[in-house]
Amino acid sequence: MKKVMGLVLCQLFLTTAIFAQEVKEVKVKNLASFGMPKFKDAPKRVFIQEFYINYQMVYDQTSIAKGSPELGGGARGSAKAQLILGLQGIQEADLQAMTDQLYKEYTDRLKQAGFEIVTAADLQGEPTFEAGR
Repeated sequence: MKKVMGLVLCQLFLTTAIFAQEVKEVKVKNLASFGMPKFKDAPKRVFIQEFYINYQMVYDQTSIAKGSPELGGGARGSAKAQLILGLQGIQEADLQAMTDQLYKEYTDRLKQAGFEIVTAADLQGEPTFEAGR
C-alpha cells in the first residue's frame, strides 16, 4: 500500500513539473511612486483643517478563558483576568503643552519637506472653498 501511495505522489509531482512554464523577465513599476508624476509640478501648499490628539488616561483589558468538559468526566472551570490602569497627576496644561509641541514638530517636518502651510485667510479667494458649495 505504501508503494502505491509513493507511486501516486511521484506521478502527481511529475505531472505538475511537466505542465510548468517558464516566466520571462518582467519590469515591475515602483508602486511607491504610482500616480505621483501627475503631482510633480503641483504647488506644495497645505491647509491643516484639524489637528487633534486622543489621550487615553485609563486602560482596561479583560481576558476570559472559557471552561470545557474534560475527558473522563471532569470539567475545567472558566477563568477571568482583568487589568485596569489609570494615570494620575496629569494636568490639562501638561497635555496642552505636549499637544503644542507635537503640532510644532509636525509643521516643522512639513516645512522641511518643502510644503507651505497656508491659513484660512489665505484661502478666502479660492473658488473651491467658497461658502455654499
